Amino acid sequence: MQPKSTLVLFATAALLAALASASASEYSAKVPACVAGTAALLSEFTLDDGSAPAVQQTEVHVCYTNKGFNITFDCADNNIHNPYTDCNDPLYQYSVVEAFLAPADDVKNPPYKYVEIEVAPTGALFVANIVNTNGECSGISDELIPCNATEIAWSATRDDANNYWGANLFVPFSLFDHYGKNWQGNFFRIDTPKGQSKEYSCWSPTMASPACFHRPKYFGSLVLA
Repeated sequence: MQPKSTLVLFATAALLAALASASASEYSAKVPACVAGTAALLSEFTLDDGSAPAVQQTEVHVCYTNKGFNITFDCADNNIHNPYTDCNDPLYQYSVVEAFLAPADDVKNPPYKYVEIEVAPTGALFVANIVNTNGECSGISDELIPCNATEIAWSATRDDANNYWGANLFVPFSLFDHYGKNWQGNFFRIDTPKGQSKEYSCWSPTMASPACFHRPKYFGSLVLA
């Protein structure tokens, strides 16, 4: 997969200005059926604490079929690195993309159970059922799911010459106890721009410092259109 023409390596000042007026409730998307290449575009990733745009930007494209979600990550990255290659390795220690998803039983309250899915540039997959008792990283427990038991289809591509890597996921609805039209979720990225510190970025910033992705009250709303 080649880099998207709209994907930029460095975030703009306009995005930085927009962060000041953004709130968690603004992170919502209508997810279309996967027809003729249509998908919801989730972009303009910000640092986990909401302080600034991510240096290296990410685009997420999401659509659905009658069996599950199709999710594509496009990542600008001038320092692609993750040594892990096996199922459920600790991919989150290096370059990785992540999706947290849960059926929205009550759209007014955050979920305390959700599925965490990660893909590394090496093509390694991580999948876990998460129980989060207090809505913070300190409250999580996970149950790792063998990758070949998930019915997830996944792949990763990288193009170091063009500072790009990407991941494709099919996430089956069968991975969840139940499902419907309304979902809550968030999309994340960990990377280390060349010569800079590691950055943790999100579609919907979780307003945590140090970084913590496991704050479901900041999950965005995903509605199947």
